[in-house]
Amino acid sequence: MTDQPWEPPEGVDASYALFAKEARVRVDDGTSIAYTFRNPTGRSIPLLFANGWSCSDAYWGKLVTDLEARGHPCLVPDTRGHGASGLPRSPGRGAKNLSLSDVSIPRVARDLVAVLDDAGVERAVVIGHSMGTQTARSRLGSAVSSSTPSDFHPNSHIGVSGSLPQMKFQA
Repeated sequence: MTDQPWEPPEGVDASYALFAKEARVRVDDGTSIAYTFRNPTGRSIPLLFANGWSCSDAYWGKLVTDLEARGHPCLVPDTRGHGASGLPRSPGRGAKNLSLSDVSIPRVARDLVAVLDDAGVERAVVIGHSMGTQTARSRLGSAVSSSTPSDFHPNSHIGVSGSLPQMKFQA
């Protein structure tokens, strides 16, 4: 029996995510990654938000809307296995059907690059929380896919802490 990609049930994202995911990209292992692209015609540097593990995009709520208002195109994906994003196969009880490589930081980094490619964004600054910061650093530190490391602006990622929603940012 061949592994079939696992998709979350329709509407599962409704109580989990703040931003509706209107786009999907199927990545190289067959997994469907859901994302939203807010303000795609914005003239400032594109931003890609990388969630922490088990975190929804609600973490970015005020920040995304503020940066979008300042002219930044904002890509907000659901991490694989979270929200409306799938997995390469059914996870099974206790995720017994998944391997570490199915959810590793380099794997999630490749998903982020696929989102950029699907959205037609050549380069972006990555804003990461928790594991999302590690994912951005992984991508910047080495070539983890067939794409070149230039997908992300060189040495430009922002790691944030749990206090982010209360912080004020200057443009």
